[in-house]
Amino acid sequence: MLAGLAENSAVILLFGLGALGSLLPDLDSDHSLPVQVSFTLGSILLAFVALFTAASWFPTLAELAVIWLAVFLLSRHLLFAALSRLTTHRGIFHSIPAALLFGCLTAAFLHWLWQKPPPLAWLGGLFVAGGYLTHLALDEIYKVNLFGLRARRNTSHALKLWYAKSPESSLGIYLALVLCYPALPATEPALQWLRERAPAADAPPLLAPANGWFRLPAEPAAQPKAEAEAVTP
Repeated sequence: MLAGLAENSAVILLFGLGALGSLLPDLDSDHSLPVQVSFTLGSILLAFVALFTAASWFPTLAELAVIWLAVFLLSRHLLFAALSRLTTHRGIFHSIPAALLFGCLTAAFLHWLWQKPPPLAWLGGLFVAGGYLTHLALDEIYKVNLFGLRARRNTSHALKLWYAKSPESSLGIYLALVLCYPALPATEPALQWLRERAPAADAPPLLAPANGWFRLPAEPAAQPKAEAEAVTP
């Protein structure tokens, strides 16, 4: 926001995407309360995406209600349930290519389904991937129980490029990255927009106050009477 790269509403969206990205690595755990909540919220999101997409073809409330309910039930009880059964906790989902995949999918989703311009779509993808990688980095150091507030040293490897115990799932992640490439937003408009909006090297956004913290701006000095009369029409 300080660098002029995002408006207020976009900042809220990007923060939410970063938080979502930090939960995604645990999608392969079917016993965690945050994962169950994420499955439900994800199903609701998919249902609304289907509803908004179908609204131009099926304008009646009854049709849209059926579509919403069908997509929610299918995604919640079939898609995500199959995902939890087919994946191993701390498997390929705990990896760098998985973070890149979810970032790319987010960028494509924001651009093609939410009609966001390429710069904002790519920023959204970067925030999801950044939240994802933050989760992996913390898992690489500590395994934390968010509800019991316990932490212990973690011996597994989260920042990995390949999951040797399941080569097929590793190949699947890389194949998915290749397949989603044609759906990605254009990069040149995003880079051009970034170059135009990036702060100048000699005037970066302030990271800390230069003249003390929480100082109220001084009142403007009163103009001398003669000077004030001179500029008064």
